[in-house]
Amino acid sequence: MGWNYIRNNLFWIFIIFCLLLGGCLTFWKERLGYVECPPDEYCLDLTERMKVLSSLEPIRGWKVRGCFHSKQADPTSIGEYMYCEHCDKDANQMWVIYNYDNETWSLKEQNWHDVCGTPFNFKK
Repeated sequence: MGWNYIRNNLFWIFIIFCLLLGGCLTFWKERLGYVECPPDEYCLDLTERMKVLSSLEPIRGWKVRGCFHSKQADPTSIGEYMYCEHCDKDANQMWVIYNYDNETWSLKEQNWHDVCGTPFNFKK
C-alpha cells in the first residue's frame, strides 16, 4: 500500500502541500507587517509607536485595560498620543496619556464618575 498509495494520490498530496505552504506564507507575511492596504481604506503601522508601552509604569491599585493611538481614533489628527485606560477593583476609570512630542506620560483630568469601559471623551 505504501508507495503505490502515495503515487496514486500524489496529485492530492501536492494540492494539500501547496495550500498549507500558501497559508503559512500568508500567516508570516501578516505577522511581519507585509499587508497591503485596500484601496478605499487608511492603513496605519503602529509597530514602532507601541514600544512606548514598555515605559508605562504600573500604578498601585490600577490595571491597564487597554490602549489606543490617537491615529486609530482620528487618522487626520495632528498630535500623536497613546491613550491607556486603567481600571481599579471598584470599576472606576482613569486615563493615562503618552505625548510623543515631549515623551512623557500624564494623567488626564479625571471624571471619577466614569465606569471602566466608558469611551474616551476627546472634547474635554
